[in-house]
Amino acid sequence: MPRPRTGFVGSRPPTYEPEPTALPVARPGELADVVADTVLDGARYGTCTLRAASVRGDSARFRGEPRRDALLTARFGHDEAALVLVAV
Repeated sequence: MPRPRTGFVGSRPPTYEPEPTALPVARPGELADVVADTVLDGARYGTCTLRAASVRGDSARFRGEPRRDALLTARFGHDEAALVLVAV
């Protein structure tokens, strides 16, 4: 039985099919330049819980392009005076 067609988010439908077709190209001598498809991070500080994710988008996944953003989480200081930095 075929799956029912669903709507889309945004002003128009995507220009690509819903299934990815390729992985990003990697070269043996340049493995340090390979970008992970997904990055997850998280921690708990007192009553605060941090969960962060950076994910390759549908279009890039379909076209075999790498993720183009970066995720940084860091803690400065200790105890209740600590500062948590999250940057994308």
